Amino acid sequence: MSPLIRRLPVPVAPFPTETVGSYVTRLALANHLERATLDGLLREPGISRGPADLRRLTAATGKSSVVLQHALSELGPRRLWLRGEVPRLACRLCVAAQGISGRVSVRAPGHRDVCLRHRRWTGPTVRRLEEQYDLSHLPEILVAANRHHRLVRQHGLVEARRAYQDALEVNLGWAMLGWWCRHRDQRLRQLPGGPARLIGDPALHAAVYPETVRLACVMVSPHWTAVAASADVSDREPFYAEVARRLDLSEYRPSVGDPLARWVAREARLGIAQCE
Repeated sequence: MSPLIRRLPVPVAPFPTETVGSYVTRLALANHLERATLDGLLREPGISRGPADLRRLTAATGKSSVVLQHALSELGPRRLWLRGEVPRLACRLCVAAQGISGRVSVRAPGHRDVCLRHRRWTGPTVRRLEEQYDLSHLPEILVAANRHHRLVRQHGLVEARRAYQDALEVNLGWAMLGWWCRHRDQRLRQLPGGPARLIGDPALHAAVYPETVRLACVMVSPHWTAVAASADVSDREPFYAEVARRLDLSEYRPSVGDPLARWVAREARLGIAQCE
């Protein structure tokens, strides 16, 4: 079979777990092509959207299909597992170590919000390289990252992700309401940005990360979720006490509008529905 596309003159090595879109963008820049032009060349005739065709990408880059599938997980056998992996900017120091300049987007599971090698925040809300904050002066975030990895190993990716997302929603809700957690506010003062924080602010996500991971450890526990789902409201008190203890919220009391109380009410409704 004749090549579907000519090999590009400037070779570009893919970065591990890089998105196809990111790789094609770097290919286009290195070879002085418009991204849209290269997109059209790398797709099958008649297909206007979607990732590049593997055979055409192989011919254009000179890389074997095995190499491309291993690096670009969207093209490989793992693509069915990507639903829980949010595209994000790769750690710029990891990228630079491989001789790559500029931005690289990767697919990464949710428990990799921190590059432990370079102590950088790489959460999914990071949109600019300068938002990959140096965490060397915030060791509690690094400790939380290791705890987050253990959580995934102990409970599996799906359960850990569900608990983490629920815990993040609660902690962001508390932050938006200005409730509790002096540690969060201390971290915010040590991260770039002003006092006003939007819910998608990378600094806010980094600041709530330790409490989010600790709360996720409670929310993933079958014992504590069963306590939270107790039909009798008074039987839920040990759950709130455990959360307060783990998050060092000495003055915490659930109240109207509390995001955690809403989560507990939801768990209770689910428990009732399962019993019916």
